Amino acid sequence: MSQVKTTVPDVVPGARPATVERITIHGKALEGNLEGDAVDRAVLVFLPPELRQRTARVAIPVVYALHGYSIGAEQWSQEIHVPQTIEGAFARGAHEMIVVLPDSKTVHNGSMYSSSVTTGDFETFIARDVVSLHRRALPDDCRTATAAASSATRWAATAPAASA
Repeated sequence: MSQVKTTVPDVVPGARPATVERITIHGKALEGNLEGDAVDRAVLVFLPPELRQRTARVAIPVVYALHGYSIGAEQWSQEIHVPQTIEGAFARGAHEMIVVLPDSKTVHNGSMYSSSVTTGDFETFIARDVVSLHRRALPDDCRTATAAASSATRWAATAPAASA
């Protein structure tokens, strides 16, 4: 069930499919949380079409899209209609980017992206564990941005990764 009903964007003729990767990132910052939530967290990664065929390392911006309270990354991806929205944007001339949706839903529906012994240190999980994974794989001049919904907006406005 979705939180809000959103309009599915029209398919853009000629839009090439983005690559969708479902990876798991070990959240060292989440170890020992009192809720007993998993420290190995699901992450959705949407790559621009044909990125894998390139041989040269190029600077491609990374957008970390953080879901709000009570849903996880998979549900949010459906509510914002990715990858279709991303594919349409690329087809209409948007600059290529990598879009990363880490899952921060907990047994009590969310972490508020805070640093807590109860839920775990999700602030550091995003800023260090998730961002550093992509930093190692991308050129030094790569730029990042954060898109956030609901409870994630506090993190996006204050965390170190928001300005990295």
